[in-house]
Amino acid sequence: TASEETRVVYLMRHGEKTFNKRNKTAYLYACLSEKGWARAYNLKALFGPQPSPPFRTPSALFAGNYSNPSDCRDEHGWYRTQTTIAPLAAASPGGLDLAVESGTGWLPTLCAAEERGHCRQAAKSGSSPHDFGVCCNTAAARRVKERLAQHGVGAVLVVWEHANIGYLAQELGAPAHELAWPDPEFDLIFALHFRPSGEYLRLERLYQGFTHHTQGYLGPQESCGAVAPLEFEHDPDAYSAAQDELSASG
Repeated sequence: TASEETRVVYLMRHGEKTFNKRNKTAYLYACLSEKGWARAYNLKALFGPQPSPPFRTPSALFAGNYSNPSDCRDEHGWYRTQTTIAPLAAASPGGLDLAVESGTGWLPTLCAAEERGHCRQAAKSGSSPHDFGVCCNTAAARRVKERLAQHGVGAVLVVWEHANIGYLAQELGAPAHELAWPDPEFDLIFALHFRPSGEYLRLERLYQGFTHHTQGYLGPQESCGAVAPLEFEHDPDAYSAAQDELSASG
């Protein structure tokens, strides 16, 4: 049973995003591409009621909250983390009929000052404009641990922003030197194992097999099937509220 075996937190990145050669900056904030949607539906095969070993069916689901008007939302109003986990969460064949906890994230506006780790100013351009340091990943990790400690919860799945996965894993107990996440990687999953007491045991690197094996995705690789306009533009003031929060807190 869940109370007798080790417990596990799965950390993964959202699915692939739309890419537009005319506006490469927009890629940093884009919605899922058709490939990203296909990856999302493939999670049913990995984590559904009949999971694919070594994966286990989660009893709790988390999706990172970008809390940012520049980050694309789909027709449902979901960020790409929420869109990625939605098919698995749904009350449909292969789905789990579970609510998704999407109130946690990394921005300093998403948790109280006493709940944060160290926050820093995020870059407004470059590869990681969502990187505020550990920041509210500390509060998110606390919430994940609380869910993992609940009766009957043996596994938790978290879909997160890739620049923050290492911070979240570190706050959950994993050694920092094990947590590098390659920028182009979408198939990797960190599996963090815990004793029923909540004591961290080890980190295991797993792969979804969606792009690394012959049964992987064979459809469009870039923008075909996108749910968001490819002309999506970056708002240079996207993080003004978060930056103001940091400035006010010193």
